[in-house]
Amino acid sequence: MDNSPPSSTGTYLVIIVGILAAVALVLGVMSLKRTAALADKIGEVAVADIAARVETMDKKTSDAAKAATDAKTNVANLAVTTQRAFDDVGSELSTMRTTLNKITSDTQTVVDRIADSELRGSSRPSSSSGSDASAPAAGTTTTAGTYVVKSGDTLSKIGAQFGVSWQRIAAANPSINPNDLKIGQELYIPQGN
Repeated sequence: MDNSPPSSTGTYLVIIVGILAAVALVLGVMSLKRTAALADKIGEVAVADIAARVETMDKKTSDAAKAATDAKTNVANLAVTTQRAFDDVGSELSTMRTTLNKITSDTQTVVDRIADSELRGSSRPSSSSGSDASAPAAGTTTTAGTYVVKSGDTLSKIGAQFGVSWQRIAAANPSINPNDLKIGQELYIPQGN
């Protein structure tokens, strides 16, 4: 064994290592404190962020519920408006059907009168310009509501004489030209106005 006194270099070396260990320990403790503080800060930010996101989701859910309620109200209003429109259309169609039935009935009446007039016209003498001894005299009324045209007659004058519009006389006599009546021509005169 060596009993020599310790060297001063070794002592310094132990002291330096001890100081370095103490500094490392202090730095480690400081680092730990800072890490803990940073972890607390991150935790606070995360909690605040989650709270903000939950609040945003609540607002969006509330807005969606309001939009759904508004949509339901709009659909109900649209249903009522559509039903009213269908009711109006149904009423208008009913009116049009009634009008069409009346027109059909009136048309059938005119067609029947025309057919009757043509049937009577085929059994009576021709109204051509030649003289026929069996033809009634011009300007006279014959049986079954006919009239023989005389000089100067117009449908308006004839209509005024019988209380019938010239349009009804023209409709009842489709084979005539209302602007070119011939003397001796027989016209069917419809009854009533």
